[in-house]
Amino acid sequence: MKKIFKKMVLCALMFTSVQASWSGPFSDENYIQYWGKLKIVNNQISSELGEKVQLKGWSTRGDILGSSCYAKSSLEKMKSWGANSVRLAIDLNLKASEEEKEKNISAVKEFLDWTEALGIYCVVDWNFTSSENPQVSLDDNMGGKGAQYFFSQIASYAKAENYKHVIYELCGEPGSENWTDIKDFASAVIPSIQTNDEGALMIVATPQWCQLIDAAVDKEVADGAYNDVLLYSFHYSACSHQQFLPKLNSVSSSLPVVVSEWTAVNYDGTSDEIVMDGKQDFSICSTEANDLLAACSSEDKKISWWYGYWSDQFVGSSSLRECSDINDSNLLAAGRFILPTMIKPSLEDKENQESTVIEDVDRGDFTIYPNPASGEISVTLNRDEEATIEIISVLGQVVYASEVKSGNMLSINLPEGSYVVCIKSSSKVSQQKLVIE
Repeated sequence: MKKIFKKMVLCALMFTSVQASWSGPFSDENYIQYWGKLKIVNNQISSELGEKVQLKGWSTRGDILGSSCYAKSSLEKMKSWGANSVRLAIDLNLKASEEEKEKNISAVKEFLDWTEALGIYCVVDWNFTSSENPQVSLDDNMGGKGAQYFFSQIASYAKAENYKHVIYELCGEPGSENWTDIKDFASAVIPSIQTNDEGALMIVATPQWCQLIDAAVDKEVADGAYNDVLLYSFHYSACSHQQFLPKLNSVSSSLPVVVSEWTAVNYDGTSDEIVMDGKQDFSICSTEANDLLAACSSEDKKISWWYGYWSDQFVGSSSLRECSDINDSNLLAAGRFILPTMIKPSLEDKENQESTVIEDVDRGDFTIYPNPASGEISVTLNRDEEATIEIISVLGQVVYASEVKSGNMLSINLPEGSYVVCIKSSSKVSQQKLVIE
């Protein structure tokens, strides 16, 4: 049994190594193509096929206009480091001129174009970060161009471009402890999104800077009319908020939740300055940060998260030293901590895995025809026993699973892409690479 288990693990590892040879380190992967328009299944973000999806990436900080931190090349770097999404936190100025508001909307649309082209998801956040009632940012209180106007513009653009990758975060990080204020704000804004981008996922804030996530349990937004597309946000600062982590663990079993912003430092983004390798840097609370990551990646649930921030402002929460020179040797402590949670194993590690797997996993007792293929394929088992077939995409998703017997021929249709076909029985595990052109 130990030997069979080992081979099952090796089949999974073979998927990883083949993935490297097919697409390289993240650059060619299109997460939107593989997962499609996301939905909620059993309180979990899921693909169009209903399989669990964990989005992860960085959050922006401050003004996105004209910053080298938020150019398309920066998004390409995020993706190359493993981010499958980005949170675009729009710096909200309630007193902004009409011209400034329109510039922000144009910048968001450009971000949507960039992220769609890169194949990564985009969370668009109306980043309200005040202790006031968030309803002060509704249209009626902002000359007709508040939250509803903003989201109607973005959602109608997403619909016109047939974009599937946009998630809408309604209210950033309100300081109010009054759940009714936040709930009523969300209820007022939601129609401006769903009228234009029906079925898109939306993130609702929770009280006290998104720490009191349990306030949302059993208290429906918009009378429950949009429960199937609503997520609830939790925010976490590792050095300050350990006491709130049990709330996330508890609520995630009854509500679909995301950690839409978190840091490895204090709640105000600061931490103690230290010197590392002769450079000024910051201390981080790595143990408490790892506690959050563990809570987001248990066997039962995959909670999506975005780290704050992708920024070169010299504070403890920033990941970068200089946005003009983004590389893995020019990161602040937060960036060095978070990068391993994003990035895949190195190509060298994958090559080592591949050499091990080739030695241990049988390839010759089932037939795939044709391969490469342009549409339907047939799979025939050549061994005299019952087995299970799994077809795994380059993102690790099982896109097809079925029982198969000796001599059976299965006809299967798959979208374009590269896959690993695994056949598992009580005696052995076999695999082959499959390409659909």
